[in-house]
This record gives sequence, structure tokens and C-alpha cells, in this order.
Amino acid sequence: MARVILDTNNVMGATDTLPTEIAGPSPQEFATILVASRRYPQGIHLVCDGAQWEDAPKFLPEGLKITFSGHGVSADDVIARVVSQSSISRHLLVITTDRQLQRRVKRLGASTMDSAAFLKELGRDWLARTPKEPPTSSPTRINPNEVLPPDLLAEAERIKRQKVDLPAQISGKVRQNSPKSHERVKDPSDAKPLPSPQTEGFSFDPDTLKDAERIAKGEPPNET
Repeated sequence: MARVILDTNNVMGATDTLPTEIAGPSPQEFATILVASRRYPQGIHLVCDGAQWEDAPKFLPEGLKITFSGHGVSADDVIARVVSQSSISRHLLVITTDRQLQRRVKRLGASTMDSAAFLKELGRDWLARTPKEPPTSSPTRINPNEVLPPDLLAEAERIKRQKVDLPAQISGKVRQNSPKSHERVKDPSDAKPLPSPQTEGFSFDPDTLKDAERIAKGEPPNET
């Protein structure tokens, strides 16, 4: 049996006292908020006035119960009847600001808590259980003087070598693809000597040759 009984219409009318982010919840949202309450493990019974609401919670977590008083019956009467029929009435807690209802259930042995006080408690419990976003931190800056792990250091050196060798690799590929690179450079020593100029043959007549011989011997040429 639930040990916490809510005068639901009374409590929902004061939900503006909840923290801003959950203030004014719908009935379904309110059921979700109740799960964060420190009272939730004891079980919570929501008693509502009148017929079932159109926006009544369609899914309730285990530990929550909802009852509508129906036509002609008040939620106060339903709550008083539940307390009076309970074998653990002294362990029940009724949440309401209705002074008359408070007096009725106290006479039956139950305890009471003001709706506003309950909602403030509920808000604190909600904030305490809601995960908070981690603080924003500035991006981590790498210290260039910091010693890197061996594996990262080896990788950095490998990339550095690749960057250094890249211009030479590109230059080599350019030379290979150049049409002139496929022509063999001729060694000057391999050049063949140019042939000597050819001259047409001629000869002197016998007399002239004889004169030449005489002149060579110091004799005067033969006079004809």
C-alpha cells in the first residue's frame, strides 16, 4: 500500500513553486517528477477530483497509483476513506493545504504535509538527481616541448622524413617524364674526327721538276 497520499488537485494548483525548468508540468510530466522524490520508494497514491481527466497520465511508473473520485464524491472523502480503512494509518502521509482535510486525517492517525512544502522538497530532489552538464573547458593546448610517447614520436619522425623526401621524389618523376631525359648525353670523346678535306690531284711537268732539283742544289735553272 502507498504510504504517501496526494490531494492531487490541491498539489497541482501550486506547481509554480517548482524550479523554473519543471514548473507547471502536465499530469504525465508530474508523474515523472514524482519518481525523483525521496518519497517515491514508499509508494505514492494520487487522488483526483471528479471523472478521469483527458490529459491524465496514460503510463504510470511502478509505485505510483491514481484514483479519480467520480461524480458527486470529493477527493477529500476518498482520501479520508483510504486512511480510515488502512491498517497502517499512522504511517500514512497526506499532502494537502486543505485545513479541514488535514484535521480529518489527523484524527484518523495520519500525518500531513503542506502542498507547497512538498513541492519545494520535490524540486530539490529533482535537481539533485538530474545529471548536470560538465563545465565547459578550454581546448587543451599541446606543449611542443613535451616528450611524446615512443610510438607517437616514431610516427612523427616517419611523417617528417616523408615531407623532406617529397620534393626530391617529385623532381625525379619530372625528370623521368621529360622527353629530353630519354636522350643519351653524348660524350665529347665519342665524337668521330671530321674527315680531312679531299683535294684534287695534280703533277708538274718534267722540266719544271728538273729546275726545282737544280735550284735545290744551288744551280741555276736550265734555260731553254
